[in-house]
Amino acid sequence: MPQRGSGLELSAVRSADVSEIARWDEFVVAARDGGDVWRGLDNAKAKETLGYSIRYLFVGDDAVTVHVKDVPLLGPIWIVPSGPSGATLDEVLPKAKVLATYAAEQGAFALRIDPRLKVDDAVKSRFQAEGYVPAGMFTPNQYTVVLDLSGTEEEVLAGFSKNARRAIKRAQRDGVVVERVPSTDANCDTMYDMLAATGNGRFGVRSREYCRFVYRRYAESGNGQMFFAKIGDEVLACSFEVKIGTKSLGLQGGSIRKTSGDASVNGLGSHGTGHALQWEVIRWAMEAGATEYDMCGTPPSAEADNPDNYFYGIGKFKRTFNKEVTDYTGAYDIPLNGWKTRLWHGGMERECKRLSMLVRRRHFL
Repeated sequence: MPQRGSGLELSAVRSADVSEIARWDEFVVAARDGGDVWRGLDNAKAKETLGYSIRYLFVGDDAVTVHVKDVPLLGPIWIVPSGPSGATLDEVLPKAKVLATYAAEQGAFALRIDPRLKVDDAVKSRFQAEGYVPAGMFTPNQYTVVLDLSGTEEEVLAGFSKNARRAIKRAQRDGVVVERVPSTDANCDTMYDMLAATGNGRFGVRSREYCRFVYRRYAESGNGQMFFAKIGDEVLACSFEVKIGTKSLGLQGGSIRKTSGDASVNGLGSHGTGHALQWEVIRWAMEAGATEYDMCGTPPSAEADNPDNYFYGIGKFKRTFNKEVTDYTGAYDIPLNGWKTRLWHGGMERECKRLSMLVRRRHFL
């Protein structure tokens, strides 16, 4: 069971009412860290289609989005994507502890937290001392490249590497055009097919139906935009970008493959298509008021220069925009029921994921 004495009383936790949920993103971005896409209403509504139930909570003044997943035999696990919010361990821990107490009283066997704390030995040691169990990567941007968009377009462009700037110019010379396109059925299918071909054994891709829901939901809320990079009528690459408050994130992307069925090598050639696509994405984000762009996913910084790393190529590409990789500490489970949590970490989580993919063709979490 979680320890009390966290500095926050259980009475600090309350459920949001209907009117507050309708304005949920306003509360999310009011956090001291400016909020996060994964805590937003659009993401919560998407996760409902995957069988999650959502708890919209306030811990003091902070909005906390909880994704609740029922696990066979064990009951619910509560998951706080990219949270609780806080720039330091001292800001995160009191919220995590009081949330754990509240979740336990609601019948959860574990609380999974995923704070945006950078990798630090002191953080790791403190979590271990609290009895928290490392749960690996939950959100796809545990290791990522983040761009500062607070300047003018000229200032942001000047911050890219020379190779990135040359590639953007080359794309213009070679006739690459990047379009902001609506999330129609046809465009959603084009986007999904390219994403699936790019993933194909390298990273997991959820169902076509789920992705279509995500594209439409974010587009309709005004928080997302689909992009196609073309030469003539041929779509060479695509991207779907999302935002909340002053933060933007590259949610999904794909490109044509050099050889059909082989995800390892793209077929973009030397036109600078990928850089041109990202530059238009950045321009859209800046127009939407974003001052930060998370490119969402690289190898960890210690592996950034290792050509044997599975994601070396994508990391090398993203680091032409900013060479620094940001490493976050990752997710931790707070045990709320001893034997259930031991069973969960002893292999049941792995089996739930395996069987869900085998039987239902979908990710469990």
